[in-house]
Amino acid sequence: MTASTAVTISATYNGVTKTASLTVNPPTLSALTLSPTTVIGGGASTGTVTLTAPAPTGGATVTLSSSNTAAATVPASVLVAAGANTATFTVTSKAVAATTAVTISATYGVTKTAILTVNRPTLSTLTLNPTRVSGGGTSTGTVTLTGPAPTGGATVTLSSSNTAAATVPASVLVAAGAKTATFTVSTKVVLKPTTVTISATQNGVTKTASLTVK
Repeated sequence: MTASTAVTISATYNGVTKTASLTVNPPTLSALTLSPTTVIGGGASTGTVTLTAPAPTGGATVTLSSSNTAAATVPASVLVAAGANTATFTVTSKAVAATTAVTISATYGVTKTAILTVNRPTLSTLTLNPTRVSGGGTSTGTVTLTGPAPTGGATVTLSSSNTAAATVPASVLVAAGAKTATFTVSTKVVLKPTTVTISATQNGVTKTASLTVK
């Protein structure tokens, strides 16, 4: 049933009939939920639409939309199968340069909304390979973000605790859409084994790794 339907109920006893009208309404949208409600750009969330009653024959098509398709997208619609009350769909987020709140809307008779927060990526790890080198040799550093870098890339600031033993570039750029970038740690000849702390900072998050120069 896709429209309100008036039904007449009749009762008869000893030749006397009485009637009453019953209006049967079609199901409408009861709720829209997202799980999780916060993602790092590039991640996904699962949306669930719930009807007030089982979907009619042929199912119920729930229309979907996003308030900011540059940050999160949804399918044009999702079908609640006949006899079912719920259906799920995927919300796909994109890399963002700043935390962005996106309103996801679902409409079937009525409209329900839910908020998805898309966070910018932050620095996840810093690794060095190898972690021990002879003075004058090099090591490769790798920085990894929690999600894809946004348009324009993500600049990670680098530093060395002892530039007399090991130096690094001032920064390294993680290209847009990428999660990792590499850089070279250049070492110098030292008189005795020296441990140098290499630091990487991005969006207020700092990671460190130790390099031994021998």
